[in-house]
Amino acid sequence: RTIAPGRSGTLKGIPPSEVFARLPDAAFDGRRTVDRKTTMQWSFNANSKHCAIWDYRGACFSTFGPDLVFKAFFGDSYLSV
Repeated sequence: RTIAPGRSGTLKGIPPSEVFARLPDAAFDGRRTVDRKTTMQWSFNANSKHCAIWDYRGACFSTFGPDLVFKAFFGDSYLSV
């Protein structure tokens, strides 16, 4: 199960409750992936672009999508790669 083709950034210092609060309409999947690396995944569209957030081994949230979208939702907690 893959929700995005690659990582575009990272969210630092954001708990899951904050992702839910800032993206209440995003599709959420809380099932663990087969490789056990991901347990939380959100996907949504912003400005007609597919975007996603997922945890990676519980260490941080990775993102996929335009930098401007994640900067708008998460400000300085978003770091582009």
